[in-house]
Amino acid sequence: MGKVLVVDDSDFDRLMIIKALEQNVQNVQVFEVGSGREALENLETLSPDVIVLDIRMPGMDGFQVLCALRKTPKVCKKPVIMLSGSADERDILQAEKCGASEYFVKPASITAYSEIAQTIHRKYLKTH
Repeated sequence: MGKVLVVDDSDFDRLMIIKALEQNVQNVQVFEVGSGREALENLETLSPDVIVLDIRMPGMDGFQVLCALRKTPKVCKKPVIMLSGSADERDILQAEKCGASEYFVKPASITAYSEIAQTIHRKYLKTH
């Protein structure tokens, strides 16, 4: 079973990607946290196969979390999918520089969230 950790301070945005993952990916266990610090504190316990990470969060932003993940031995090679409301080219480049596996702009429809979930499954969870 594949494990996905969704990190976003927005309850609504977490719900949308979780719902899309659960409806489009078989054999997936989804965990959620509302902050970057909480994500880093729970990595050992949750042991996710894929991390879906927002950029704009209070405290540690997604870039800081991503950089910390890339320095953490147990998860440094795990796929990290940035899912942000920002389509700013600077944010996309910063995510790439920090080691993001993929970058998606948060969509406006559940159908588009489903497409993101299917991509995560096909590219990063297929072996689980």
